Amino acid sequence: MKLDKIKDIRQKLIGIFSRVFADVLVEVAPFTLFLEIAKKKFPLIAVDGIIEYKNGIILVERRYKPIGLAIPGGFIESGEEVEKALKRELKEETNLEVQIQGLVGVYSHPQRDPRAHVITLVFACKADDNQELRSGDDAKEAKIFKLDEIPFEKIVFDHGQIIKDYIEWKRSNRIFIR
Repeated sequence: MKLDKIKDIRQKLIGIFSRVFADVLVEVAPFTLFLEIAKKKFPLIAVDGIIEYKNGIILVERRYKPIGLAIPGGFIESGEEVEKALKRELKEETNLEVQIQGLVGVYSHPQRDPRAHVITLVFACKADDNQELRSGDDAKEAKIFKLDEIPFEKIVFDHGQIIKDYIEWKRSNRIFIR
């Protein structure tokens, strides 16, 4: 009986602790721990931007797993609007200020990201060619690719399909939901 009471008190304390310190834990815990907790319950929401720049688009070489080329972007923070999250993430990863041209699509397949169920909103963007492209944050390198020279075999997640959808979006303005 005492053991059951101790377990009950322990569970109540864990519940109180997690509610009180949730914001602190998210800020200080390694991102992988956050993903492990969050992905069991809810999908994460991200934004990605296909940036037209100097007659090509920008892809970033990821610093962390999965390693490969990706469309720049990242997770929307709690309390953040989609447009602000997109501009923040693109600035962090490429050093470019962008103008949003339109929504390319919403991608929500549960296995599109091996780390967790991530829903992403993908936007077409433009950046002024006078700006300096420079990688940052979790982007190891940022590179310009002409659409007909993209190394699709090196692209991670479902970003290869997203780029193909973007090419179709440029012709038709069709918004993709996948």
